[in-house]
Amino acid sequence: MTKPLRYVEMPAAPALSGIVATYWGFSIRELPHPGFTHHVWPDGCATLAICTVPDGASVAALVGASVTASSVAVHPGEQYWGIRFRPEAGGACCGRSAQSLRHRRFDARDVFGSVLTPLIQALADFRDADDSSAVATTFDRFLLDTVGVDRPLDVLVQRAVDAIVAEDGTGLITDMAVRLGVTVRQLQRRFRAATGLTPKEYASIRRGRAALKRLVVPENGGLQPGLAQVAFDSGYADQAHLAREVGRLTTLTPTMLAERLDDIAHDHLVD
Repeated sequence: MTKPLRYVEMPAAPALSGIVATYWGFSIRELPHPGFTHHVWPDGCATLAICTVPDGASVAALVGASVTASSVAVHPGEQYWGIRFRPEAGGACCGRSAQSLRHRRFDARDVFGSVLTPLIQALADFRDADDSSAVATTFDRFLLDTVGVDRPLDVLVQRAVDAIVAEDGTGLITDMAVRLGVTVRQLQRRFRAATGLTPKEYASIRRGRAALKRLVVPENGGLQPGLAQVAFDSGYADQAHLAREVGRLTTLTPTMLAERLDDIAHDHLVD
């Protein structure tokens, strides 16, 4: 059965792996039900998102890192494409401080200027997630030509982000600081300056995203796990703890979340 919504992720070229977490696409084939509003769950990253509509004007937005979900009104026929920057790279790639992007949304043309116009025009030709490979190539070219890969990033924060992702946000920040050879306060200060978030906030987001991914893509090709199993695998104390934390991130109850996920076809998840 064809689902009304489709989400796909694409990796960036290896040369861009230091600044890009993933590219993504989101297709609105039809609304799951009248009055449907899409919930965008936090990922801890700054995102360049471009929406194209058949025979209509495109909308381009830069959305800063957030710790809570946001609601977006979507319409049949819309196609979204986006660049999810690594947490420590978003501000540097956009020419803004990471903290100034936090919880904010900007017209991307005001941030990137006229260099964005050819990208928007090129993306208008891609109308479905099946075009994802060509879109990834288009994004690669845009970033290599306009942003470049030589950005002044905090290597310590890069290592911290990698550690949090590798551990699905379950590790202790104190242990990470010891491994990185800095105090907890130093890690917190540099992490917030580079990402706009605290290490604890980002770890909470990653743990929640890991749980969501386990709900969408069963591990080892197994059967769809229950919430209790997902809670255990994701490092939550119990199912109630999972419900509270994921509810805080998504603003949805577990039942509502399951219904939302069931409306979306997820393809080739990278992050």
